[in-house]
Amino acid sequence: MSEQFPGAAALASFIRSGRREDRTAYRSLSGTDREAYRRLVSAVFDITVVRHFGGDRPAERIERLIAGAAKRHPEYGGSIAVVLRALNGGEEALAKLSSRQLLTAQHLVIREIAKRHPELQVEADQAVAAAASMAAKAPEAPAAQAKQETPAAKAPERPPVPEAPPAPAEPKPPSPADFKLPDSYEAQIAEAKDFLKHIPAGPNLKAAEAILSQAPSREEIKELQRKAAEAQTVLDGVESARFEGSAGAVTVALDATGRIRGLALGTDAVRYGNRELAEAVVAAFGSAERLRAKESVDLFSKASGLGEPGSGDAEILRRIEAFQAERADARYVHTPESGLCRAEADQRGQLTALMFLTGNVARETDRDALAKQIREAVAAAQRAAAAPVAAMTAELLAAA
Repeated sequence: MSEQFPGAAALASFIRSGRREDRTAYRSLSGTDREAYRRLVSAVFDITVVRHFGGDRPAERIERLIAGAAKRHPEYGGSIAVVLRALNGGEEALAKLSSRQLLTAQHLVIREIAKRHPELQVEADQAVAAAASMAAKAPEAPAAQAKQETPAAKAPERPPVPEAPPAPAEPKPPSPADFKLPDSYEAQIAEAKDFLKHIPAGPNLKAAEAILSQAPSREEIKELQRKAAEAQTVLDGVESARFEGSAGAVTVALDATGRIRGLALGTDAVRYGNRELAEAVVAAFGSAERLRAKESVDLFSKASGLGEPGSGDAEILRRIEAFQAERADARYVHTPESGLCRAEADQRGQLTALMFLTGNVARETDRDALAKQIREAVAAAQRAAAAPVAAMTAELLAAA
């Protein structure tokens, strides 16, 4: 960790573990070091907020996050609410918080988001390093930005919120909904039709007439763009949805299709034997899957409503469902090259078993490295289960 930001290692440890000792370790720092640490926490706060909310910050999602964090830390519920509601305005309320209240609330929000995005726990060191780089480039905030023991004149300033989380992101492709139809569209169509009289009779004329006869009206194009924007919104919701389940010291996150996207091990995991840890991973996966099955229905019902009636999508989905039901007893197994474990998934990609193949892995393997290997083994088993479904779907689409 950068020496420019003392306490960075403790902050990364807190993101992973949530331990109070890590959260309060900064109190031993001197005044200058403590101010640098505050700037670092603010930058990590901004990164995690972007990771959780993306570009939009709907009030209802902010309130859900407040409720979740305040339920776990009721004594800090008021400060947490002030800090999160300030994301959508209300920064003046921040000035009423002492610097310790602000810092504690930011810590707890960071940890709450990390629990909902286990990949942040895995990447805690990288996230803190990225935040350190941001904080180093930002102007140093005056020590009196937050209230120390007396009220401050204005709310604390945080480094600029990054446009994207530190993880590399693919550039967003242009959307049809963003295309602006020129004001002269109708005139251009009319001019093209008028030009047809200069084309000699024959196949070229027939082809041009056919193309122009199918030119959509401005209203039809606007309706298509509206549907495209609606479809993109639904797709974004499906792609960003995460469903988290926990069992003991294990937390698993699934996406809307049931694929594993994160797995984190708490500090108590070191006390687990191999069988106990394997059972906890399977149980956490099952908990996340039940939540996904319950809450993703609305997402996919919106997605299914975007297709044209009678388009054949429903029949393809029915065939896939039948295929999976017929192969309910099929199992797909993956063992990583390390030989650490063996993950087993059924035809639907649900984790059915996990076995560790070496000694007490929780004690002998770094916690983050262990979580990563388990996640990759489960993901590989899921990919193996998805392969025959994908092949069948390709055949159906080719025959359609």
